[in-house]
Amino acid sequence: MLSKYHIQKQLQFQPGMVLLLWKHLLLISLACTIISCSPPPKKLAQELHQDARRYYDEGNYIEATAQWQKLLALAPEFHSEEMYINQAEAFQKLCQISKTQSILQKAVALYPKSTAIKLAMAKQDTLTYNLKMAESTLDSLAPLSTVERLLAYGDLYIVEKNFTQAEQSYRAALKKSTDKEKDHILCRLAISLLSLKKDREAELLLKEVSDTSLRKPEILFQVALFYRIQGNISEAEANLQKAIEADPNNLLLKKNLAELFFFNENYRSALAVLENAHSQQPQNPIFSKFLIEVHLRLAQFDESLQLFKTLEDAGAIDVETYLLKGKYYLLNKEPDFAVSMFSEAVKKEPKFPLSHYLLSVAYLAGGHQSLARQNATKALSLDPNFTDAELLLANIFFLNEEFATSLQYLERVKEKEPENYRSYLLAGQLHLLQGSLDQAREDFENAGELNSQNLSPSYYSIQISEHTDINSAAEKYRALLDQGIEDQILLGKYLNTLKQIGGYQKVQEYIDFITSRPQISPVSYLELGKFFFLERKFEQAENHLQKTLEINPENYSAYFYLAELYEKQNQWQKAIINYQKTLQLQPTFEAAALKLAELQLKQLSVDSATQTLQESLAQNPTSPHISNNLACLYLDNGINTDDAFILAQKAYDLAPDDPAIADTLGWAYLKKQNFTRAKWLFEEALSQSPNNPIILFHLAKTYEATLNVPAAQKYASQAVANGLEPGKLIEAQAIIDKQNN
Repeated sequence: MLSKYHIQKQLQFQPGMVLLLWKHLLLISLACTIISCSPPPKKLAQELHQDARRYYDEGNYIEATAQWQKLLALAPEFHSEEMYINQAEAFQKLCQISKTQSILQKAVALYPKSTAIKLAMAKQDTLTYNLKMAESTLDSLAPLSTVERLLAYGDLYIVEKNFTQAEQSYRAALKKSTDKEKDHILCRLAISLLSLKKDREAELLLKEVSDTSLRKPEILFQVALFYRIQGNISEAEANLQKAIEADPNNLLLKKNLAELFFFNENYRSALAVLENAHSQQPQNPIFSKFLIEVHLRLAQFDESLQLFKTLEDAGAIDVETYLLKGKYYLLNKEPDFAVSMFSEAVKKEPKFPLSHYLLSVAYLAGGHQSLARQNATKALSLDPNFTDAELLLANIFFLNEEFATSLQYLERVKEKEPENYRSYLLAGQLHLLQGSLDQAREDFENAGELNSQNLSPSYYSIQISEHTDINSAAEKYRALLDQGIEDQILLGKYLNTLKQIGGYQKVQEYIDFITSRPQISPVSYLELGKFFFLERKFEQAENHLQKTLEINPENYSAYFYLAELYEKQNQWQKAIINYQKTLQLQPTFEAAALKLAELQLKQLSVDSATQTLQESLAQNPTSPHISNNLACLYLDNGINTDDAFILAQKAYDLAPDDPAIADTLGWAYLKKQNFTRAKWLFEEALSQSPNNPIILFHLAKTYEATLNVPAAQKYASQAVANGLEPGKLIEAQAIIDKQNN
């Protein structure tokens, strides 16, 4: 045993040991204090739930969810159905959809027989358009007939646009309701009646809602929805603003206000609301995506790109993100990149109709009508009530001059959505082309009444007047211009009517008038340049196009028209420079690349033309015309024949109805000595373009290769008679001479 002396001696030689002992004593003491002070788990659970509920009632949803998350960390026996439902409601108000889904799914697993949990899940599925699941959940609760279940059915029917069923559900709920529940049901019932065009009855019901309820955010939201459906946007906005004042942290309300502004094209106001919501929840992808949509409408592309980067950094790349990125490329006139984004969205969710619809829009923008039709049809098959897809198909058939089919789709849209002005606008254009002026006038008047902000109905209505009273048409165009509306279409139409009335003197008088103003926009100068270009008054056209560029040096359209102007005057080098400038500013401008390559080939610069088309193909990977022309270049010059065949096949797959493209693929097969396939393709191309000298020449070459000299001579003679280009005349003549010998 150590003596007291030895212990003291050891302590003298190890001074840190005393401090270490004190630390241990303090830690033990602190642990004892914590153990003695900590409430038992049941009491802690009660306190956390009470705190969370208090924060929720105060509108502090972030802190409320934080307290409930702490409660979730405790053992399941301290949880409750109420806790899960309250937390889901808080996440809903924060627009945190995935967390709402997650918490309810966990609740369903813990309380599989809970009616309240199932109802909450059905409501969430309705909000997120998972309608079949919502209906299945509600059906599983039969024969239960509570107010909550009837309301949930009514809400589901509203989303499904089954307003008659919605009315029945709400009326059944009203019969069972207490005074506390009554006002909620009255608002919903009024909405269903309004949707059924029972306006007077709906308005009377809304008046029954008590003044006390009209101060509650949830009631104000329902009233706002009523006015929104009624088309009373100012009242809808006023009620949403009141709701937000009463519940300023409810981001779901702010999202709805932003949507109200957005769908009424008040993008600046939508932006202000969304930026406020985004500042409260900067990591919430819902607001980031909505902000991107608004920035795109305001042509604020840099801001959109920054938000895209934020989403990518957060790993929030989903179908919606691909769709937004595709819209970005569409608005930047890059349809091929848009196609790639929308295609990714389709791969991720093949049965989502909007993805197929937007892919169709992108294909149409890129000139691929067959692919556009295919995807629009797919969108409509996935959602038979998708009226935008029907309108798109009507447009596609209209462009293909299949007017009867186009009109069928338009009639369907009018039947489903009588207030859809676009169906009347397109129907008016169709009737105008068919010469049905009275019907066209009626369609344009309807379109104008339904959307007074859109100028197109006015243009077309005036265009009808041109057939009967051109002076009146000119006055109407001038009236719109005098309102300060700067629009290329409007200015072009007015100049054309002036030319018909009084020739160039009248045109020049108006041009002198508008150019004497202190300020004139590049839009006006560009349209003046185009007008004189089409009239072959190249000096005046050049003058106005140059003025466009003085104001806006990055106006690629001005460079393109200058290039065309110089090309018409055989000033090839100037044309080449301006086409190149066009492509520097707008690399996806397909027509500029095709024209530039054509001029470079005229100058015998095969390498330059090849580079132009290769660069354009990189920018427009799904363009059949770029692929086709590059394949032609390779075949005509005997280079990269394997690549030429691949490109020609790709172009044909994209545009099988284009005779020039079928001819190129036939030429590629001829080079591979597949004479049967080549002959079939040339004959198919010739059936669509009977007097095309190149196709006739290629068919002559095919018959020559198969030793059918009379047929070769026949087609070679037709090719020469139809103006075969000089470079191929010697070969054609040789075929003819072979026959004569």
